[in-house]
Amino acid sequence: MHCPFCQHDNTRVIDSRVSEDGATIRRRRECEACGERFSTLETVELKLPAIIKGDGGRELTATSDLDMMLIYDPVDEGGGTLAARFVQRLVAALSAPTEEGTLYEVDLQLRPS
Repeated sequence: MHCPFCQHDNTRVIDSRVSEDGATIRRRRECEACGERFSTLETVELKLPAIIKGDGGRELTATSDLDMMLIYDPVDEGGGTLAARFVQRLVAALSAPTEEGTLYEVDLQLRPS
């Protein structure tokens, strides 16, 4: 993370706090070069490039299951907690039972074909 005061590349995290909804992390940082302190607000960025089924189709049906692959780009050691919470909530929302059954069966255990 670049220091906004001197543009130095190395800063250290002094404190991290996850928001109540788990969507953001507020970090207090200190520049190793000039000693200035500043805050950052980090969010999980969700990108869904494509949904492609095993047969090459792109349409989900009532019998489709979701084989998800999630990629996390670590900024520092605390971001993994935020990403894990996000994934847990996403899977819970997609696979929650409703009056009509579950929306989708979610599979996070990718296996080579």
